[in-house]
Amino acid sequence: MNGKILVIDDEELIRILLDKTFQSWNLKVTLCSSGNQALESFQAGEFDLAIVDLRMPGLNGVDVLKSLKQADPEIDVIMMTAYGSVESAVEALKSGAVDYIGKPINLEHLKLIIERCLRERQQRQLIENLQSQVSQIQNYGKLVGISSVMQKIYQMIEKVAGLDSAVLIEGETGTGKEVVAREIHLRSQRKTNKFVALSCAALPETLLESELFGYEAGAFTGAAKRKPGLIEVAHNGTLFLDEITEIPMSFQIKLLRVLETREFMRLGSTDVQKSNFRLITAANKDVKEQVEKNIFREDLFYRINVIDIEIPPLRKRLEDIPLLANYFFNQLNETRERKIQEINIEAMLLLTKYSWPGNVRELAHVIERACSLDSDGLITLEDLPEVVRFCSSQAPIQLGQARKEFPKQEITDTINQRFGPETLKSTREQAEKEYIEKILEETGGNVSAASRRAGLTRAKFHLKIRKYRIEPDKYRKHESPK
Repeated sequence: MNGKILVIDDEELIRILLDKTFQSWNLKVTLCSSGNQALESFQAGEFDLAIVDLRMPGLNGVDVLKSLKQADPEIDVIMMTAYGSVESAVEALKSGAVDYIGKPINLEHLKLIIERCLRERQQRQLIENLQSQVSQIQNYGKLVGISSVMQKIYQMIEKVAGLDSAVLIEGETGTGKEVVAREIHLRSQRKTNKFVALSCAALPETLLESELFGYEAGAFTGAAKRKPGLIEVAHNGTLFLDEITEIPMSFQIKLLRVLETREFMRLGSTDVQKSNFRLITAANKDVKEQVEKNIFREDLFYRINVIDIEIPPLRKRLEDIPLLANYFFNQLNETRERKIQEINIEAMLLLTKYSWPGNVRELAHVIERACSLDSDGLITLEDLPEVVRFCSSQAPIQLGQARKEFPKQEITDTINQRFGPETLKSTREQAEKEYIEKILEETGGNVSAASRRAGLTRAKFHLKIRKYRIEPDKYRKHESPK
C-alpha cells in the first residue's frame, strides 16, 4: 500500500499503535491529538485518508469529519469509537464516513478497509484524469482506447494495412473484430473499393455457397435471375468472413481452392470467374484448437492465418472503459434532443469493476439503456442495470456484510432493518442533499454562490439540484412590497 493517512485521536496509545502499524504497511502517517489541531494543519489533497475518533474533547469526530469533507470532498474518512451505537453509526455515515469501526481495533480488518479505500481513490483519480482527456484523445478510426494492448493493435493495423496478406482476427464475441477489419481496409490501397462482410454462422451450407459464389438464372428453384456472389462483389476490395470456424468441413475445401486460385464458378454455370480480393477472417473460437479437434482443415488454417491479430476482452483493458463509455454517450447525444452531461464517478467506477462477458458491445448497450432511462442528464448508479450493479466481482463491501467491525452485532442488524441493504449509498446521498439545501439556504437561493461554496461548477451543481429535485426558488429571500 502507498498513501498518506491522517490519524486524529486523543488517546496517545492508539496514536502510537496506529503509527507503528501504518509505517509497517508502508503508509505515511500524520498524528493529531485533537480535531482543532488536525483542522489547523489539514491541507486539501495532501491526505488520501483520515481516521477519526468519534469522541474527543473539543470538536467531536462528526464535526471534524464534516469539516474535513467540506475542505476536501474527495477525502475518505473512517470513524472509530469504543462506544458503539446505532445513532452514532448512522450519523457518521450520513455525514460522509466511508466506514465505521469499533475499539479495540481489529488491525487486519482495518487493513482491508484501508486497502479498499486507497484502491478506489486511485481508481477515481484515474477515471477523472481519463475523463478530462476525452476531448483531447484522437480515436483510431472507430477504435477507442489508450491501453497498451490497444496501442499494439493500432501499430499492427498500420503494418498490415499496406499488405495483401490474409489476416485472421481472433477474440471473444463483442470485442470489435469487424471494426478492426474495416480499419485495415480503410487504410489499405483497396479503400476506394468495397468492404464485403458475411457471417458464416448465419447461413446453412447451401445458402453459404450461393452467397459467396453467386448463381445463374435457373440454377435452382427460385433463382429467377443471375446474382453475383460476394467473392465477385469484393473484386479489388476486401472480403471479410466472420465466424470462419462455423463453415462446414464439406465447404472448407471449396473455399480453400478459391483462396489458392482466386477462381470460382457461379452455381449453374461452367464459366470460370476471377476475383482479386483481400481476405480477412475472424473467429471467436481458438482456430488452432479447432484444427486439433479435426473440426477445421489445417491447410485452410494456414491459408487464412498469414497474419494473426488477437483482440483482448474488455476485462483485460479496464482503463479504456471510461473512454469507451464517454464515446458511446457522446455518439448518442448527437442524435438526441435531451443531452447527457456526464457519467458520475461512482457509476464509472462500477463500470470498471464489472467483468463484461459481452465486451464492448455489451458496454455500448448498457450506456444506451442508461441514456434512454435517465431523467436528469447525469448517469448514476441507479441508471445502470442490475446485472452491472450487483454482479461486479470487486464490488465494495456493503455495510451489512462487514459486521465484525462493530462492537455489537445488533447495531448492524438494526441499521439494515431501518435503512435496507444500501445504507451506505443512501445515507451519502441524503447527506449530499441536506448539504446542498443548507448552502442554498445560507446563500439565499443564489445558485452561483452556492456552487462556488460547494466547490462545483454551476453546471454540475444544477445537475445535483435536478437529481434531488431541489427548488432553489424557495430559498430566495423576497422583499415584502412597500
